[in-house]
Amino acid sequence: MATVHKAVFSPLRHRAVIDLSGGRRLEAVGNLIDKDFEILDGGQAVARVSRSWFRVRDTYGVQVAPGENDALMICIAICLDRIHHDEERKH
Repeated sequence: MATVHKAVFSPLRHRAVIDLSGGRRLEAVGNLIDKDFEILDGGQAVARVSRSWFRVRDTYGVQVAPGENDALMICIAICLDRIHHDEERKH
């Protein structure tokens, strides 16, 4: 259903590209490391991922816009978390 590409990190903002089957492309923009970012479709937020809603370590929430695929947005958030985790382990 989707291919989540490794994020591009800059000091101010992180960005990852998500290619969906059917040609649709999403972007994850924000602070991917601290789990505070939005998933955008053509500049419109389709999901928001945030750790700020919880006090428990390594916990974050995914708020999905009405009409969007909840499971897909959660899977994208998990993939981005895993990619970051794997990159940390390499260094």
